[in-house]
Amino acid sequence: MNTGKANMVDNKIVDSKIAESGKAPGNVKSHRLRAIDWLRGLSVLFMIECHSLIFLDTQFEYSPIWLFLQNFNGLVSASFLLTAGFSGGLVGSRAAGDPAQRRRRATRTLLRICEILSISIYFHCALIPDLWNNFILLFRVDILMCIAIGAFCVWAILALCRGRNRIAFCILCIGAIMIFQLTSWAWNYHGSLLIEEIINNNSGATQFPIFPWLLFPLLGGAMGVIAAHPTKGRQRLAIFTATICLLIYLLVETRFGNYYWKFQPETVGNFWSRNALERAWKVGRIILVLLAFDGLGSYLSRFKPAAVAGKLMIPIQGILMFFSTRSLSAYFVHLSLLYGFMRLQFTNHWHHQFSFKGYAWRAVFIIILTACICQILHLLRRGLESVLRMTLTAIKSTAPATREA
Repeated sequence: MNTGKANMVDNKIVDSKIAESGKAPGNVKSHRLRAIDWLRGLSVLFMIECHSLIFLDTQFEYSPIWLFLQNFNGLVSASFLLTAGFSGGLVGSRAAGDPAQRRRRATRTLLRICEILSISIYFHCALIPDLWNNFILLFRVDILMCIAIGAFCVWAILALCRGRNRIAFCILCIGAIMIFQLTSWAWNYHGSLLIEEIINNNSGATQFPIFPWLLFPLLGGAMGVIAAHPTKGRQRLAIFTATICLLIYLLVETRFGNYYWKFQPETVGNFWSRNALERAWKVGRIILVLLAFDGLGSYLSRFKPAAVAGKLMIPIQGILMFFSTRSLSAYFVHLSLLYGFMRLQFTNHWHHQFSFKGYAWRAVFIIILTACICQILHLLRRGLESVLRMTLTAIKSTAPATREA
């Protein structure tokens, strides 16, 4: 009995140390899941490439190369939503055994959600000319607003569960299933324009209605919760992802799936339900491949020849990690470059004028310029944070002296 209590205490200590530093102590493996970071970095790169397609001449649309790129571009939004939910689930679950740390992390996560929402509102004001005449247009759900809504749902579920990760995992899975099941009803809804702007695209202007797009952050949150285990997180994530991919494959690509869909009404909502499942299946396979690369790299790093070859991959990993950690600023900066919110507008000058060769080097140029501006903004932010910390420290240190005087 005492041994069991000691093991529980040790596990809580491990969890709290991981929550504080992001690194596992002693013989516990690193808790950094690079596969998800790589997925987010790839999503940023393909996002910029996708938006740069405005440089491509319209005569090249639906060409083999264009269709090949669209196979990846169609997964960008799903990957962003899933990784956003994953980060929220992972961060909230790691501090399950420490109430004080859980509160601090919950506060930081909520501030991050507000930051995402504020940038979404900024782009609404900049891109929707009739916004001030029809305030309901503010509730049109773009990718950032959908990320904020999904991240808030994950945050709220983890906050209400108060460290009970198993309950949070079950609620997140049930929520994802409910979003899938209710998509057909949501797309058949006709009524309040405000509700339509949020739950469906009947107006033709809402890019990412929460049905079915909210499925991805909820599913990602469940993946983050299950990956928060201090020693077996990577293995459990791989098993859960493989299980989800298998279930979706059975529902979409097999006779069993055809039998299921045959009894579903032919509606636009069911089309988007199936489309969301197909995207989730493809993103899940990418995650499994990245997890395999991560695990294989960790194993082969023990051997000298493989370690030398692994060093050649460091620049690629560095690029992916750079854009992964600056995904929000990269979104803001590259759209500002394309549409002219920073007095640097490339859209009017290069709009639908070039072949694939001209498009390719311009897309690379936008990526490099985005990276440079993001790094400058990152350094400025760190400098402002250090100045703010020094100011607060100085104020706290002078407060006791003032009271004594």
